Amino acid sequence: MLAQPLTQMNRIVKATYLLLLVTLVSSQSLLAQSADFLARVEKDEGYVKATNTQIAYKDGVPKPINFVSDYENLFKDSEEKELNKIISDFEGKTTVEIAVITVDATMVSKDDLDGYALKVAQKWGLGKPEKDNGVIILLSLGHRTLIMRGGSGIANRLNNTQINEIVASKATPQLKSGAYFLGIKDSVLALIDLLK
Repeated sequence: MLAQPLTQMNRIVKATYLLLLVTLVSSQSLLAQSADFLARVEKDEGYVKATNTQIAYKDGVPKPINFVSDYENLFKDSEEKELNKIISDFEGKTTVEIAVITVDATMVSKDDLDGYALKVAQKWGLGKPEKDNGVIILLSLGHRTLIMRGGSGIANRLNNTQINEIVASKATPQLKSGAYFLGIKDSVLALIDLLK
Protein backbone atom coordinates (compact mmCIF):
# COMPACT_ATOMS: atom_id res chain seq x y z
CA MET A 1 0.00 0.00 0.00
CA LEU A 2 2.87 2.38 0.74
CA ALA A 3 4.53 1.54 -2.61
CA GLN A 4 1.66 3.06 -4.63
CA PRO A 5 1.92 6.60 -3.09
CA LEU A 6 5.73 6.47 -3.46
CA THR A 7 5.42 5.51 -7.14
CA GLN A 8 2.97 8.36 -7.68
CA MET A 9 5.31 10.73 -5.83
CA ASN A 10 8.23 9.57 -8.03
CA ARG A 11 6.17 10.38 -11.14
CA ILE A 12 5.38 13.84 -9.81
CA VAL A 13 9.05 14.49 -9.01
CA LYS A 14 10.11 13.27 -12.48
CA ALA A 15 7.44 15.38 -14.19
CA THR A 16 8.47 18.45 -12.18
CA TYR A 17 12.13 17.87 -13.04
CA LEU A 18 11.29 17.47 -16.74
CA LEU A 19 9.21 20.67 -16.73
CA LEU A 20 12.05 22.56 -15.04
CA LEU A 21 14.55 21.24 -17.58
CA VAL A 22 12.35 22.24 -20.56
CA THR A 23 11.86 25.73 -19.08
CA LEU A 24 15.60 26.15 -18.55
CA VAL A 25 16.45 25.05 -22.10
CA SER A 26 13.85 27.35 -23.70
CA SER A 27 15.01 30.29 -21.55
CA GLN A 28 18.59 29.77 -22.73
CA SER A 29 17.40 29.68 -26.35
CA LEU A 30 15.49 32.95 -25.86
CA LEU A 31 18.54 34.59 -24.31
CA ALA A 32 20.83 33.44 -27.13
CA GLN A 33 18.53 34.73 -29.88
CA SER A 34 17.93 38.02 -28.08
CA ALA A 35 21.67 38.38 -27.55
CA ASP A 36 22.28 38.01 -31.32
CA PHE A 37 19.83 40.84 -32.08
CA LEU A 38 21.21 43.08 -29.33
CA ALA A 39 24.86 42.32 -30.17
CA ARG A 40 24.45 43.88 -33.60
CA VAL A 41 23.09 47.04 -31.98
CA GLU A 42 25.83 47.14 -29.32
CA LYS A 43 28.50 47.48 -32.02
CA ASP A 44 27.28 51.00 -32.67
CA GLU A 45 29.01 53.47 -30.34
CA GLY A 46 26.53 56.32 -30.94
CA TYR A 47 24.61 55.94 -27.68
CA VAL A 48 24.32 58.60 -25.01
CA LYS A 49 22.67 58.25 -21.61
CA ALA A 50 19.11 59.61 -21.67
CA THR A 51 17.56 58.41 -18.40
CA ASN A 52 18.05 55.54 -16.01
CA THR A 53 15.73 53.33 -18.07
CA GLN A 54 16.44 54.54 -21.58
CA ILE A 55 19.61 54.77 -23.63
CA ALA A 56 19.16 56.91 -26.74
CA TYR A 57 21.07 57.64 -29.89
CA LYS A 58 22.01 61.25 -30.33
CA ASP A 59 19.19 61.48 -32.88
CA GLY A 60 16.61 60.27 -30.35
CA VAL A 61 16.33 56.58 -31.23
CA PRO A 62 16.27 54.44 -28.07
CA LYS A 63 18.41 51.37 -27.65
CA PRO A 64 16.42 48.12 -27.90
CA ILE A 65 15.81 46.34 -24.62
CA ASN A 66 14.89 43.07 -26.32
CA PHE A 67 12.52 42.18 -29.15
CA VAL A 68 10.00 44.15 -27.07
CA SER A 69 11.10 47.62 -25.91
CA ASP A 70 8.27 49.06 -23.81
CA TYR A 71 9.25 52.70 -23.23
CA GLU A 72 5.63 53.64 -22.49
CA ASN A 73 5.36 51.03 -19.71
CA LEU A 74 2.17 49.49 -21.06
CA PHE A 75 3.03 45.84 -20.39
CA LYS A 76 3.54 43.86 -17.20
CA ASP A 77 6.93 42.12 -16.95
CA SER A 78 5.24 38.74 -17.51
CA GLU A 79 3.50 40.04 -20.65
CA GLU A 80 6.74 41.46 -22.02
CA LYS A 81 8.48 38.16 -21.32
CA GLU A 82 5.71 36.24 -23.10
CA LEU A 83 5.92 38.47 -26.19
CA ASN A 84 9.72 38.19 -26.26
CA LYS A 85 9.45 34.40 -26.14
CA ILE A 86 6.87 34.24 -28.93
CA ILE A 87 8.99 36.49 -31.16
CA SER A 88 12.26 34.77 -30.27
CA ASP A 89 10.86 31.32 -31.01
CA PHE A 90 9.58 32.55 -34.38
CA GLU A 91 12.90 34.24 -35.20
CA GLY A 92 14.69 31.01 -34.34
CA LYS A 93 12.56 29.07 -36.84
CA THR A 94 12.43 31.62 -39.68
CA THR A 95 15.12 34.33 -39.11
CA VAL A 96 12.33 36.95 -39.39
CA GLU A 97 12.83 39.53 -36.63
CA ILE A 98 9.83 41.32 -35.17
CA ALA A 99 10.44 44.30 -32.91
CA VAL A 100 7.77 45.92 -30.77
CA ILE A 101 8.46 49.40 -29.42
CA THR A 102 6.13 51.58 -27.40
CA VAL A 103 6.93 55.29 -27.27
CA ASP A 104 5.36 58.02 -25.21
CA ALA A 105 4.32 61.34 -26.70
CA THR A 106 7.47 63.07 -25.42
CA MET A 107 9.79 60.83 -27.47
CA VAL A 108 8.52 61.87 -30.90
CA SER A 109 5.83 64.10 -32.40
CA LYS A 110 2.75 62.49 -33.93
CA ASP A 111 3.62 63.84 -37.39
CA ASP A 112 7.00 62.09 -37.27
CA LEU A 113 5.84 58.64 -36.09
CA ASP A 114 5.96 56.88 -39.45
CA GLY A 115 9.45 58.17 -40.25
CA TYR A 116 10.50 57.45 -36.68
CA ALA A 117 9.42 53.80 -36.99
CA LEU A 118 11.59 53.47 -40.09
CA LYS A 119 14.51 55.20 -38.37
CA VAL A 120 14.24 52.84 -35.36
CA ALA A 121 14.17 49.78 -37.64
CA GLN A 122 17.25 51.02 -39.51
CA LYS A 123 19.23 51.99 -36.39
CA TRP A 124 18.45 48.67 -34.72
CA GLY A 125 19.40 46.72 -37.83
CA LEU A 126 16.03 45.00 -37.71
CA GLY A 127 15.94 41.92 -39.92
CA LYS A 128 18.88 39.95 -41.18
CA PRO A 129 21.13 42.25 -43.28
CA GLU A 130 21.18 40.00 -46.33
CA LYS A 131 17.41 39.40 -46.18
CA ASP A 132 15.83 42.71 -44.99
CA ASN A 133 13.22 40.55 -43.27
CA GLY A 134 12.32 42.58 -40.21
CA VAL A 135 8.97 43.88 -39.01
CA ILE A 136 8.54 46.80 -36.64
CA ILE A 137 5.43 47.46 -34.59
CA LEU A 138 5.42 50.92 -33.03
CA LEU A 139 2.68 51.83 -30.56
CA SER A 140 2.22 55.27 -29.07
CA LEU A 141 -0.70 55.39 -26.69
CA GLY A 142 -0.10 59.10 -26.12
CA HIS A 143 -0.54 59.75 -29.85
CA ARG A 144 -3.21 57.02 -30.22
CA THR A 145 -1.23 55.50 -33.10
CA LEU A 146 -0.06 52.04 -34.13
CA ILE A 147 2.39 51.65 -37.00
CA MET A 148 3.46 48.34 -38.52
CA ARG A 149 6.11 48.12 -41.26
CA GLY A 150 7.89 45.21 -42.91
CA GLY A 151 11.21 45.04 -44.73
CA SER A 152 11.45 44.56 -48.48
CA GLY A 153 12.56 40.96 -48.00
CA ILE A 154 9.10 39.94 -46.79
CA ALA A 155 6.99 42.20 -49.04
CA ASN A 156 5.83 39.17 -51.05
CA ARG A 157 4.32 37.69 -47.88
CA LEU A 158 3.25 40.86 -46.04
CA ASN A 159 1.74 43.78 -47.95
CA ASN A 160 0.02 46.98 -46.81
CA THR A 161 -3.46 45.48 -47.24
CA GLN A 162 -2.55 42.61 -44.91
CA ILE A 163 -0.96 45.00 -42.41
CA ASN A 164 -4.09 47.19 -42.41
CA GLU A 165 -6.26 44.10 -41.89
CA ILE A 166 -4.17 43.00 -38.89
CA VAL A 167 -4.33 46.47 -37.37
CA ALA A 168 -8.10 46.76 -37.95
CA SER A 169 -9.09 43.27 -36.83
CA LYS A 170 -6.51 42.35 -34.18
CA ALA A 171 -4.99 45.49 -32.69
CA THR A 172 -7.60 48.25 -32.81
CA PRO A 173 -10.47 46.49 -30.96
CA GLN A 174 -8.16 45.41 -28.12
CA LEU A 175 -6.35 48.76 -27.90
CA LYS A 176 -9.65 50.67 -27.77
CA SER A 177 -10.74 48.54 -24.81
CA GLY A 178 -7.44 49.13 -22.97
CA ALA A 179 -6.13 45.59 -23.55
CA TYR A 180 -2.76 46.77 -24.91
CA PHE A 181 -0.94 43.48 -24.39
CA LEU A 182 -3.66 41.46 -26.14
CA GLY A 183 -3.78 43.90 -29.04
CA ILE A 184 -0.05 43.59 -29.63
CA LYS A 185 0.06 39.84 -28.93
CA ASP A 186 -2.82 39.14 -31.33
CA SER A 187 -1.09 41.30 -33.96
CA VAL A 188 2.22 39.48 -33.51
CA LEU A 189 0.49 36.09 -33.78
CA ALA A 190 -1.32 37.21 -36.95
CA LEU A 191 2.02 38.35 -38.42
CA ILE A 192 3.61 35.04 -37.52
CA ASP A 193 0.73 33.19 -39.18
CA LEU A 194 1.30 35.14 -42.41
CA LEU A 195 5.10 34.90 -42.37
CA LYS A 196 5.71 31.30 -41.33
